[in-house]
This record gives sequence, structure tokens and C-alpha cells, in this order.
Amino acid sequence: MVGTVENQPAIFIAEEQTQRWRFTWNKGEWHGDTINPPRPLSNRARLTYAMGPITAHSNGTFSVLFSVTNHGPGGAFFKLEPTSY
Repeated sequence: MVGTVENQPAIFIAEEQTQRWRFTWNKGEWHGDTINPPRPLSNRARLTYAMGPITAHSNGTFSVLFSVTNHGPGGAFFKLEPTSY
């Protein structure tokens, strides 16, 4: 992946908002579905996530879209955390 989600600061998401990312990596660097479902760190907000299909690009890289939606109540901090692989 370009950059890393490990050791990153918490991300804030307001109630009823969706945030989206595109993760990109070189061939051989991705180990599958390795992002844990986001959990609120600061309250009991209900967060859901969606991960799109993996796309292969002509330059040998791959990407996937990832989004998080906060269904409330209230805003929440969360982290994107990889699983162990």
C-alpha cells in the first residue's frame, strides 16, 4: 500500500457522514482483506464500512475503495487498523 494505516492518529467522522479512501499497492504487497472493521474510540456511535473490489491497473499496481459511515449518535474518532497477516 502507498503509505500505511498503522500507527496513524485517530480519524474524526461526524454523525451521518461518510469518508472514503482509495488504497493503492504494488503487485505482491497486498495480503487480502486486512483492514479491521472500524470501531468508535470516543463514544457508542455505530460505524459501518464498505470495501470495493480489488482493481488491477495497467501499470502493475492494484487499488481498492474503502469507506466508513457514522450512523450516530454523535461524532466519533476511529482508526483504520490492519489485521495481522
